[in-house]
Amino acid sequence: MTDTTIAVFIDSENINPRKYKYIYPEIQKYGNIIISNIYGDWNDSNIQNWISIAKKYGIRKIQIDKDSGKNSIDIALCIDIMEYLYTKSHIDIYCVITSDSDYRHIIYKIKEHGKLAYCIGHCGENNIMYPICNKYINIDLLKKQEELKKQEELKKQEELKKQEELKKQEELKKQEELKKQEELKKQQELKKQEELKKQQELKKQEELKKQEELKKQEELKKQEELKKQEELKKQEELKKQQELKKQQELKKQQELKKQQELKIIANLKTKDSFNKYLKNNIDKYSIIIDNFIKLNRKYYISCISDEIRRHYPGFDYKIYKTNSFRAFLMKYYNNYEVFIDNNNNNYMIKRKK
Repeated sequence: MTDTTIAVFIDSENINPRKYKYIYPEIQKYGNIIISNIYGDWNDSNIQNWISIAKKYGIRKIQIDKDSGKNSIDIALCIDIMEYLYTKSHIDIYCVITSDSDYRHIIYKIKEHGKLAYCIGHCGENNIMYPICNKYINIDLLKKQEELKKQEELKKQEELKKQEELKKQEELKKQEELKKQEELKKQQELKKQEELKKQQELKKQEELKKQEELKKQEELKKQEELKKQEELKKQEELKKQQELKKQQELKKQQELKKQQELKIIANLKTKDSFNKYLKNNIDKYSIIIDNFIKLNRKYYISCISDEIRRHYPGFDYKIYKTNSFRAFLMKYYNNYEVFIDNNNNNYMIKRKK
């Protein structure tokens, strides 16, 4: 708002009170309203609607009795303007709200005092008031402007509403798109989870398969080991059987050999032939003695004793390990005695004193 001061004077009989809602904001465009008077006979029912308007906009009601004359309101309004022109020099604009062209005389006076004269009413451009005022404002135009303004505001509101609706639609569309994206994302995540689950299941199956294969391999290995053990066992049994067979064969051979020796010894008829046989087979004493015992040929004892002395001169005793020889000496050879050496657990023979 500017520093320009305005005094407003309203003729209640010439202006419809319902139009003041268009007039008031128009006046405020030009400055600060410091005086606002309305003139009329407030006992008149025709102007009663101005009372509520005056209260709403802070307008001072000036009582003018109609009994004083037909133009009493015009005269009182003009007198006040003339008084303000002389007493209130700080007022810059005098605004007269009326459609009566009789106020043209006071308009001249206002301008003569160097003040601006504004008039608001229903007069057209052809009215005399139009050219003499510094500014004349037609109420009907104000109404149209206000209506246009309202229409524009309504249009703006509608446009804003449309924009809001479009914005809402765009937001809804965005929300739907976001929702779709989220759903797609969820579907992708679910798909990934399913794929991971499948991969894990496949991995588990592969591991199980590997474990089964390893188990089979271990079982096969065990079976092969068992088979090898069985084969080794069979081989050992065969080996044992072969050894037993060999031992049996050796035993048979030994028995055959003994039988052959027995035959040989049995054919030895003289002492010389026996001594010759011992000399050639000195390393086989035990066998010879065993065979000799089996033959029970007592007349060969002296041959054996002579042979022992001949092979071991200067010795009184000699170690022998065979039970057969010990038994032979104890039973048939009276010149020797047999005892056991406790130090080495061997059989020993010693000549009797």
